[in-house]
Amino acid sequence: MRNLLTKVACIAAMGSAFQAPPSLLSPRQWSRRRMSAAVESIEVCQNKHCRKRGAAATLKHFDMLVDACGLDVRVGKADCSDTEHGCFDECTMGPNVRVDGGRGITNGVRGAAAAADVLGIELPDVWPPE
Repeated sequence: MRNLLTKVACIAAMGSAFQAPPSLLSPRQWSRRRMSAAVESIEVCQNKHCRKRGAAATLKHFDMLVDACGLDVRVGKADCSDTEHGCFDECTMGPNVRVDGGRGITNGVRGAAAAADVLGIELPDVWPPE
């Protein structure tokens, strides 16, 4: 307990130049905190193999995180019409996510924590939002 109080005192002494991590903020304060994502767009593959591995839930997690955190990130289903199989061709490692329209494919994105990691943000302490 003493270590926590010491950390809080240090944070208070640093003033506005330092933002407390979400774990030290109340849910209301956290939702007001301005966050910025490390990406501009997210596309989630919705082909049958990725859907079987939870791609619909992954897309929902991205939508919820972007809305809850007020991020300026485009989230949607991947347009893979220009590929041979209509997907990212990494089906065994899905759900697959394309970041920033081709910067890279991230495999196995399951759950809100993995979605937050792709966005480059911390998962809110209170999740899902009420």
